[in-house]
Amino acid sequence: MTKDEYIDRIRSDIARGSWAACSASSDDLIINMVLDKEYRYRYLQKNFKDNFTGKVYMSQHASYENVSLPFKIEHFDPTNSNIEDYSIVILQNNTINYKESTDFFWSLRKKAPNSIFVCWDYDNHHWVALSVMVAILVDIYIPAHSENVNAITKFNMNSFGPIPCGTLQWSKDFAKKNLKKITNTNRSNEPLGHHFEYKHFTYRNGMIRKVNEVYKEVALVQPVYHDKTPTQRLDEWTNHKVHWVMPVFNDLPLRLFDAVFTGGIPLIPKTLQGNKYIADFEEHCMFYGIADVIDPKPITERAIAKFDAEGEAGILKRHKMMLKNHHIDTRFTEIFSHIEKEFDIKLSA
Repeated sequence: MTKDEYIDRIRSDIARGSWAACSASSDDLIINMVLDKEYRYRYLQKNFKDNFTGKVYMSQHASYENVSLPFKIEHFDPTNSNIEDYSIVILQNNTINYKESTDFFWSLRKKAPNSIFVCWDYDNHHWVALSVMVAILVDIYIPAHSENVNAITKFNMNSFGPIPCGTLQWSKDFAKKNLKKITNTNRSNEPLGHHFEYKHFTYRNGMIRKVNEVYKEVALVQPVYHDKTPTQRLDEWTNHKVHWVMPVFNDLPLRLFDAVFTGGIPLIPKTLQGNKYIADFEEHCMFYGIADVIDPKPITERAIAKFDAEGEAGILKRHKMMLKNHHIDTRFTEIFSHIEKEFDIKLSA
């Protein structure tokens, strides 16, 4: 059985809900595969530093162009992927699974076999089959969520994290230029909560529909959001005081960070209370239970009152905290610091 065949087998088994591919019957295959990865990793640790081109590549993402770091980042997509060997390559899980195939990834590895391939996986909380495949393929695997980490990282001992999502819709420069708009207190009392509909998450979809009976801007919508300009998206968020955040698996979704970044008060599930990744801004959140979903008006009105009482000062406090601690730049700074340490290199302009 080839490695690609084994990867396909694991994906198939997990997609069916069978963990046979991860059980004792497959331990020898897993150990050999992880051992191969370890040998490659040690080879890179020994040889990468002296040959590093200084180039950092990122696969195209709807908002990765908003990343601003002290060194140059080159973006690429599957239609234009000329990368140099001995570089650092940051990939999305969807890029690795381009057209539901690993062919594109292997074409990159063929072009740059001595490069460090890294994936920050936003979907490990629910798309386990893809996450396992990604963990197998890349040199450094970084989950964004705590869910399923133990099972997935079995396939990659060089995993790091989790590194949670953060605000990536707007660059820091864009936010600075639009600070007046962000600190605007003249906002609608109607809460916002536009969510994409994912057919597999019927319980979550049902909760959104329930809140929608009272608040029409909390709704399941078509996935056309990223067709809007950054200004249009900022206008949408800053026109509302309160944001209902209804994640698929009680995870920390992007919209939570965007809600606080744009100065609003997020309503999030009670199960997130005490989560260490939101500890520094938990005081700015309000937590709902199922009774609040059935009758969303009281908690929404309390959130509106909180927004009004804190005013512009509250907006600015929330925005500055997210800008400092939870922007995409901060997340990638942590990721690249780890890479620098692991391979004894220094990234510079």
